[in-house]
Order: sequence, then structure tokens, then C-alpha cells
Amino acid sequence: MNKRFLYAGMLIASVWFVGCNNESVVHEAEHEEHEVHFSYDGETGPDYWGSIKEEWRTCDHGLDFTQVVEGELHQSPIDFEHAMAAAPAYTLDYDKEVQFKMANNGHTIIFNVEENSSRAHVTIGGKVYELKQFHFHSASEHTQHEVHAAMEGHFVNVAEDGSIAVIGMFIDNVAGSGNEALGDAFGVEIPEEGEENPTVITLNPSEMLPGGNVYSYSGSLTTPPCTEEVAWNVYEAHIGLHEDKVKAFQEHYDHNFRPLTGLY
Repeated sequence: MNKRFLYAGMLIASVWFVGCNNESVVHEAEHEEHEVHFSYDGETGPDYWGSIKEEWRTCDHGLDFTQVVEGELHQSPIDFEHAMAAAPAYTLDYDKEVQFKMANNGHTIIFNVEENSSRAHVTIGGKVYELKQFHFHSASEHTQHEVHAAMEGHFVNVAEDGSIAVIGMFIDNVAGSGNEALGDAFGVEIPEEGEENPTVITLNPSEMLPGGNVYSYSGSLTTPPCTEEVAWNVYEAHIGLHEDKVKAFQEHYDHNFRPLTGLY
């Protein structure tokens, strides 16, 4: 078993804690520690995340418990209305060749940026967030008029101060070839849980995005510790992924999405 991804995957998808180690900021929810387990069903599912561990109580109550009565919670995911979509208020520097390796961290399939790779980033309000990884959920976590897409992709970007920006996209299950770059990403064999595929994959992240308007809001990680103040930008338009590759992903993870929280 290749354990390398446990650092870049289990911490990187669990994106954070600011102030601690910048690397523990790197994983959009999905796995911070082995000792404390979470899942998407049963007694370790989303309804119980906030009670599994003290540091995860934000999953139940938001950043500040007083906000429960003030209606100012910022937990993700949420449902989008089309009227919310607007031109991106960020500068995306994704149009470059970036090297990744695919890993299966027990919660999702994640593509970690290689240490010696060129660096892609997004700039929001003058702050630069570096792309660390991208990963997927099925079905989609965010919805449009409460309708899920087959999958959702999250590109996790982290600033030097540990703050996070996520670029998201809806993915449809299509009979045709779909998005070529995304298809290339899934062109290597998906490893078993706890393992990494050693193949280095070179991808242009900009080619996996649909372009157009985005839904922008300040939300949270969608897995424990559900940290808030995450800058979300989710494309309104969808991209397609060939049905065989969607099926291949869903053979590993067909229900790894947090339900709509209602805490926003």
C-alpha cells in the first residue's frame, strides 16, 4: 500500500485548520484523522458529525452558536437559484500543465498536485489561493432548484494564511465522450481504498471547467470539521463525463455527498 496520499489526501481533502499546519488546511473535507471516523450513513453520517468529536460541532451549529437564532449560519452545501449566478469575481490562473496523482482516501477519489509540479492558482480580492487538489462527490452536493447532478467536482485552493477557496462544477452522466480533460483524469485505474495510483497525470485544470457564470458565496467545508469562511464559486453550467467513467467512480463512491444543510 502506498501511504503517500494519506498526507496529501486525508489532510488535504479535510482542508484545514488555519494557524496549525498549513498542510492540514488542504483537504476540502474529507478526512482529517484516522482515529475518528465519519461516513455518509448511519451513526457516523452527516446527522451525527457534530457529536462525533468536539472540534466538529460546527457541523451541527455553524461557526457561532448564537447565529442559530440570527439566521447567519454559513454551512455548505446549499441549493442555488439561477438568479444567483453572475460573472466570476476572481482571476483564474489554471491554464497550464499541472501534474497530479490519483488516490482513494476512503471518502472520495482525489487528485493531488505533485510537489514538483507547476502551480495553478485563483486570485480573489487580491489574495492568491494555490490549487492543491481536486476531488469528487456523487451525487452532487450543491443543487439547482433542489435537483442533484450525477457528480460534483471540487478544486481546492489554499492561501498562505490557510484560508480556502473552492471552485466547483456540476457533472452530468452522458453517453457521449463528455469533457475530454476530465475524461483523461479518469483514464487511469482507480486504486482501492487507502492506495494511490503511481501514474503521474498531466492535466490542464482550466480545460475541466465549463466557463460562464458562477454561484458565489461564503460557506463551509462539506465534511468534518465543517470549517466556515470557505470562498465558494460553483459554475452554473454543467460539464459531461462519459457514463462508463461515472459508473467507475460510483462503484467506489455512489453516496459520498453531504445533504443540503439548511444552515445558511
